[in-house]
Formats: sequence, structure tokens, C-alpha cells
Amino acid sequence: MTFTRSSVIEKPETILKGKNYVHKNSKGQIYYLNCRTIKLKGSNYRSTFYWFSGKPSSESCSLPKNKIVWEKPGHGMCFVKNT
Repeated sequence: MTFTRSSVIEKPETILKGKNYVHKNSKGQIYYLNCRTIKLKGSNYRSTFYWFSGKPSSESCSLPKNKIVWEKPGHGMCFVKNT
């Protein structure tokens, strides 16, 4: 499936709780941004993975300035994407 630029949410409705990023999608569901930085095996490269969950967790984090939130059209599923 191909996503168009129109599916990118430029100014999502957000609720900031401390440093945590909370997003309300087009269907009214609330999602919490989580992240984890891991060191890849066999190298010194570190990579940060972002995902949304329905409940807050200890891995909740803020949205970096070089990332945007976009939503799958008609589905309401949210993703983090590079700008």
C-alpha cells in the first residue's frame, strides 16, 4: 500500500504528559509513543525504535524534532516517520 503526503498529520492533536508524547488519531483513540535504543549485534551502531501503544509504559518518550506522526488512511494506525 502506498501512502500519500496527504496522509501525513502535520499538526496532530497531542496531549503532552511531562516528556511523554500522546497522540489522538482521527477515530478518537489515544496512543502513547514509546521508544527503545538498542546496540546492533556485531557493530557499535545504535538504533532507536519508535512505536505507539494503547497504554502508557515505562518506555514512553517524546517525539524528536526530526520525526513526524502519520496515520494510515481509513485505518487510524499511527506511525513515526522521518521528516
